[in-house]
Amino acid sequence: VLAKSSLVLAAPLTLLPLLDARRPARTRQALLRAGLGAAAPLAVWAAFEVARFGRLFGGYPDDRFTHPWFDGMWRLLLGPNRGFLLFWPAMVLVAWTGVRLRRDLLESVAGRAWIAAVLVFLAQLAVAAGYWGWHGMEGWGPRLILSAVPLLAPFAALAPLPRWGLAAVVAASLLINLPPLLQHPTPVATYIMNLRWPPLKPADVARYPFYATSGAEGETLTVVPFERLETLPGANPWRVYFWLWRTSRLGDEALAKALGTPPWRDSAPHLVPAAEWSPAEARQVVPPPRAGFLGRSLTGTAGRYATVYLDALLDQVIRANQQSRIERALDLSARRLDLRRDGEAAAWRLETLRRAGRAEAAEALLRTLPREVRAHPLINVVLALFDRDFGEERRARALLGSVAGAFAGTPVSSAVVSPLADWPATLDALTRLPRRDAVVGRER
Repeated sequence: VLAKSSLVLAAPLTLLPLLDARRPARTRQALLRAGLGAAAPLAVWAAFEVARFGRLFGGYPDDRFTHPWFDGMWRLLLGPNRGFLLFWPAMVLVAWTGVRLRRDLLESVAGRAWIAAVLVFLAQLAVAAGYWGWHGMEGWGPRLILSAVPLLAPFAALAPLPRWGLAAVVAASLLINLPPLLQHPTPVATYIMNLRWPPLKPADVARYPFYATSGAEGETLTVVPFERLETLPGANPWRVYFWLWRTSRLGDEALAKALGTPPWRDSAPHLVPAAEWSPAEARQVVPPPRAGFLGRSLTGTAGRYATVYLDALLDQVIRANQQSRIERALDLSARRLDLRRDGEAAAWRLETLRRAGRAEAAEALLRTLPREVRAHPLINVVLALFDRDFGEERRARALLGSVAGAFAGTPVSSAVVSPLADWPATLDALTRLPRRDAVVGRER
């Protein structure tokens, strides 16, 4: 439950092995101990959910269970893109073990454990089949039901096969799941999310949460490419992963051209990049293969993949400003700017110094910024706030107006013509776009 809230439906089923009709007193004691052990962490989880999201299960504010259930069921069991049995054929051995245990399924601990494992799998399957994103989008395999595998696996090992037969099943399962070891799933997902998003029919709009769609008011909404791609047999993951792995080994120019012709182009010609990428853009989306992909966030050799820590640290700078924890923001913003002197980090450092009342330090910092860093539009917004603070109305309006086009849809647009006293007080409030989940929440 701590890892995935929807598992609250499956978690109680894991207690089935504790039930023993022949020993009711022992069963009650075992269930009581299990309940007491789970109570404290579940209470912490519930408190966090309410404190962070305002209610239980609030992490995805517009989630929907609108996918046709039977369609999701067969696709998750046998479908060519996310079929559980295709990724883990050892499930057949689990069923075989169940046949062997059928005579004492309820009487033996092993039998009740088998029932528990299968019920946990079925519970996850039942929930995922009707979920709008039944496919789980990013990642290898039917990831929304994979947490049942550790419970099922021991019963696959207990199937009445000779040792060589079990070894063959293990080898086959490893071979089937080789592609994500060669080609990391993240570039695959990045490539798919950067395809042209397919349009939604008006009748289908209500099936998808706001974060799975895109489009301005009055325009035709589009939906994440996964929603169409996962229904195409020609876009099965074995084909796609091997294709991207081979393609990633090409030179930059050949890579840019190849990414425009994915293996499903004949069956879905609209699911391609909206425009041809430059060689540099193509390489950013699909880096060359290498061992230790996860280490990219800690190195400086992989373009945008090397900015994970920098992005996270900047998020903490912004969060500290939002919470008015200025001393913390001063420390974090200095550390972030020391690591990389880019325009966004410089702007938030200036904003933090402004809120700390350290105008002289901000002026000294501004003088040291290179021209390309100084050109970031956020910096002029901060300077406009400085001038607002000092009553320099003409200069404040000029600075804000010079970059207003970069902040369409934010309070910057109205602030340009509003009295200075009506301007939002902080950089965050002045440049923040309306949250689509908040809009959805009001509509509901």
